[in-house]
Amino acid sequence: MFDLRKYKKAVIFSVCALLLLAGGFFAWKKLEKSVFYPKEYSEFVERYCNEFSVNEHLVYAVINTESAFDQNAQSDVGARGLMQIMPDTFKWLQTKLKNEGGKLPADELYNPETNIKYGVFFLSILMEAFEDERIAVTAYHAGMGQTEKWLGDASVSPDGKSIENIPSRHTGHYVDKVMSRKAKYDKLYG
Repeated sequence: MFDLRKYKKAVIFSVCALLLLAGGFFAWKKLEKSVFYPKEYSEFVERYCNEFSVNEHLVYAVINTESAFDQNAQSDVGARGLMQIMPDTFKWLQTKLKNEGGKLPADELYNPETNIKYGVFFLSILMEAFEDERIAVTAYHAGMGQTEKWLGDASVSPDGKSIENIPSRHTGHYVDKVMSRKAKYDKLYG
């Protein structure tokens, strides 16, 4: 004989289990966003990505990879701030950005707005030069000159526009991390 009470309990248990699973899924997504893939400094990222026509998720991926959102980060070679900009690159970028009031000191790279502004501006220059996010990220890490050499080497870049296997293991790992994190930002934030 069919026992309605057992059936009712089974349905309630199943619904509760589904709700717990769904809640866990949404909790994990929230955790991923807040801990692993945050959008810190969004007011600056949005402003300068709009001004310089750079993909926001690419910028968040670079910041995440370079400094894990630590505005006081400094590398062993002297790169500074959120987007890990070298002081010499910062000087050069200041000469390229019109309407700038003068020479800012290298310590200004620890200021989140300044660092993001010049980092996004630099990415815009690289995107214009190479017309490909992956190659722009390669140049962000290895330098424009080195990237141009690789693109000019038919054994590295048969088409002169893309690099499947970056000759520098360190740069290749960096580019893979940035592009993977950008894909994750795209997935989490749409």
